[in-house]
Amino acid sequence: MGVTLVLFCFATGFLNHSSFGSADYSVGGSDQSVIRLGWESGSMKPWSVDRSLTAPPIGWGVRKIGADSVWAAGVRGAGVVVAVLGTGVRYTHTDLASHLWTNDDEIPDNGVDDDSNGYVDDYIGYDFVHMDGDPMDDVGHGTVVAGLVLGDGRAGYSTGVAPEAELMSLKVCAGGSCFLAQIWQAIYYAASEGADIICIPLGWYDGDRDMWRRTCKTLTDLFGVLFVSGTGYPVLPHSVPMPAAIPPPWLHPDQTLRGEPAGLITAAPTDSLDYYSGKEIGPAVWVDFPYVPGDPDLIGLIKPDLTAPGVRLVSLDYRSDTGYVEASGCYGIEHVAGAAALIRSALPSFTPAEIDSVLEMTAMDLGALGKDNFYGAGRVDVWAAYQYCVPGIEEETRRDTHGRLLEAARLVCSPNPSFGPVAISYAVDSPGPITIQMFDLAGRPRQEILATNPTSGQGTIHWNGRDRSGHKLPSGIYFVRLTTERTSTSAKVVLMN
Repeated sequence: MGVTLVLFCFATGFLNHSSFGSADYSVGGSDQSVIRLGWESGSMKPWSVDRSLTAPPIGWGVRKIGADSVWAAGVRGAGVVVAVLGTGVRYTHTDLASHLWTNDDEIPDNGVDDDSNGYVDDYIGYDFVHMDGDPMDDVGHGTVVAGLVLGDGRAGYSTGVAPEAELMSLKVCAGGSCFLAQIWQAIYYAASEGADIICIPLGWYDGDRDMWRRTCKTLTDLFGVLFVSGTGYPVLPHSVPMPAAIPPPWLHPDQTLRGEPAGLITAAPTDSLDYYSGKEIGPAVWVDFPYVPGDPDLIGLIKPDLTAPGVRLVSLDYRSDTGYVEASGCYGIEHVAGAAALIRSALPSFTPAEIDSVLEMTAMDLGALGKDNFYGAGRVDVWAAYQYCVPGIEEETRRDTHGRLLEAARLVCSPNPSFGPVAISYAVDSPGPITIQMFDLAGRPRQEILATNPTSGQGTIHWNGRDRSGHKLPSGIYFVRLTTERTSTSAKVVLMN
C-alpha cells in the first residue's frame, strides 16, 4: 500500500484529501514513499537582527506560552534530549552548536561503528537517507523546527522554547523526498539512544495505523520517550493524519470515551491572537475510540491535544551559521515539544503521561469550553504548567496577547500539602454557578462539588480529601479544576493521607 507523506508546512494550498498544509507529492512503495516538496518562495523570508542589542529579542511565541518566565525561574531545558526528524538540521548554526547531543560511545569521522549499534560515525545524530553521520539540512524545514524547539539566541534572536536542551539531529528526508522506512529507523534509534522527546513534523494518510500506534506505545512504555507531532491544516474535517491520530499518553477528563492511551501529543497551530484558521481537526477514530456524529457517548478521540504558536515565527536559516528567517507555514508542535522539555528538565522523574497531563490541564482554554476538536485542551502555557509542578506556587496565571502575565482566575488550595481537609479558595471575574472537580494523575474524576454564588465571584469551599463514595483518597498529587459558564482554570493539591 502506498503512503502519502507530507512535511509541515511549506505551502498554503491544498491539493486533495491526501495532501494537507504542505506539499506536492508523488507516491512510491510503502517503504519508499516519496514526496516532492512544493517550496513556496515566500514561506521563509530572511530576518535581519540588530546585533548591537545587549540581550537578544525573544520570539513572540516563546513569550506567548510563558517560556521566558520559566527561564527566569532557572529552568531552560538542561539535561533533556530532543530528537528532531525531518530534512536534517544545520547543526553548525551558532544557536545550536553549543548544545548538540553526542554519542559518547562513538568516535566521530573514523569510519568505524565503535558502539556496534549498526550506524557508523553517528556522533551527533544520523542521516538515514544517505546512511552516514552527517545529518546536514539541504531544504531548511528541519533547521526551522530545531530552532523553534531549542535555538538559544547566541547569534542575536532567541527562537527556542528550551534553549539548553540537547539536539539529536535525525535526517529522514533529502532533496524534497521522505521515506517511511527511514522514519521507522529514526524513531527506534532516537528512543534507544536516550532521546526524551521525539519531534515528528511529518504526516501521512493510509498505511498501517495500528502498527504505528503499537510502536509508539511500546517505545513510550519501554524508554519513557514522549512523541510530539502535528495536524497541519487538514483539507477535510475529521481527517487526522498519522502519526497525529495516535492517542496521547494521558486522557483528558473531557475525553469521556476512555480507550487505551499511547504516547503522542498532537499540536495544531495558532496565530498571535490565539486563532486557529483551519477546519475542525478531530476526532480521530479507532476501534476503542469509535465515533458516531451526534452521539454524546461515541465521541471518538479528541484531537488535537494542544495548540501552540505556529504562524509567522522567526527561526534559524539553514543557509548560514548566524542567519534567521521568518517562517510563515503552519508550525506549532515545536513549542509543545519545547514546553515538554522544560517540564522534563524541571522534574526529570515525570513520566510522559504526567508531562502531558500538566500541559493539558494548564493550557489556556480556547474555543468551546473544555477540550475540543479545534483547539484541543487549549493553547499551551508552560509557565502555568511549571507552576502546577513546583511546590509553593498555587495561583493560576495567564498571559495576554502581548505575552504579559495577568490573572485570569485565582484558585488557591490550603494547606498544601495537606494532611487533612483542604480549603479551596477561588475568585473569578463574575458571579454564578461554579463547579469544582478533583482528578487524579490518570485524569479520573474523584470528586465534584457544586457551588452557587449569585452575588459574588469569590468564595471558599472545604474538601475532606475523600472521593464520591466517601473513601479517603491515597496520598499523591491531584488536580482541582474550577469551571464557570465563561472560563475554566486549574490548580494542584498534594494530599498526604
